Amino acid sequence: MSDICIREYRVEDGDDVEELFRFHTEKHLRRTTTFFYKRALDGKPPDDVIAVVAVVDDRVIGFSGVQLVSSTKTNYPATIVHRDFRNRGIGKMLLRKKLEIARERGLKEYTSVVGKENITSRKMLEGLEDFIVSEEGGFDKNKNWIKYTKRLT
Repeated sequence: MSDICIREYRVEDGDDVEELFRFHTEKHLRRTTTFFYKRALDGKPPDDVIAVVAVVDDRVIGFSGVQLVSSTKTNYPATIVHRDFRNRGIGKMLLRKKLEIARERGLKEYTSVVGKENITSRKMLEGLEDFIVSEEGGFDKNKNWIKYTKRLT
């Protein structure tokens, strides 16, 4: 496999990122999160949005984004990797880059809520340094979630 480049999102990445959301995400990300990023990334991302991509041979194969609301609150955390490129550490690379930029922009604490059944995302977060389970709960009797938190100071 060619070298993987992790960099900030560019306008020309839009079609590839839209394809990632459409074909390579779980259903829960396809609704509000997809709509948010479609609007936020239709051009240059707004100042409160961090968006990074993984690129191989001029093709976007991964995306990670978040909206910064305050120094401790975020919205729409998402990390997506094309199915053909999963289990190679790309999600972790994307998340690390996103957190580096978030720290530079003043974010003090990052949280991510993950469905309990989403083993891949849970392993990714648990495999990164200093992420802790800060809360667990349920949307209803069939859908449980885990909240991961990382201090960025």
